[in-house]
Amino acid sequence: MRGNIWYSLVDAKFKAIFLDECSRLASFTGQGYTIFLAIVASTSVGAWVVWSKYPAIWAIIVAISQLLHIIKPYIPFLKQGGIYRDMSNMFESLYLQYEKLWYKLEQGSMDYEKVGKDFYDLREEELEIEKRYTVHPPRFQWLMRKSRKELDNALCRFFKGENHV
Repeated sequence: MRGNIWYSLVDAKFKAIFLDECSRLASFTGQGYTIFLAIVASTSVGAWVVWSKYPAIWAIIVAISQLLHIIKPYIPFLKQGGIYRDMSNMFESLYLQYEKLWYKLEQGSMDYEKVGKDFYDLREEELEIEKRYTVHPPRFQWLMRKSRKELDNALCRFFKGENHV
């Protein structure tokens, strides 16, 4: 049971960190997207003198901006930043509950039966979080590696001497 609690604790923390990173990336990307479209729209009239000298470049920029404007509603990642943030908060809360259970187990202040019941209650809560949201975060390997490093740092700070997986 000790190992199950530890791995679930680590998994919940990783999900909280990774989803927070997804939320940040979606927000940053969405803002960049919006800024690009705003700049292209506002410079179209004001910089006509410059664009009249380089019509091919201007045509490409306008075409790209129009295409981006059309497809923006169909890019789910950009719309789901808030959902990723909510999920991150829920997994962080779950992580804290696993952490409390871990410390109670380590202190020996709970009997084995109570530990098992509390553990499976938390597992059911985790399943409910995953069922509540039908979105699936992207599997960007670089973002997963970054989240893993942050997870390792957090575990080292809070659980000195434990095997961090």
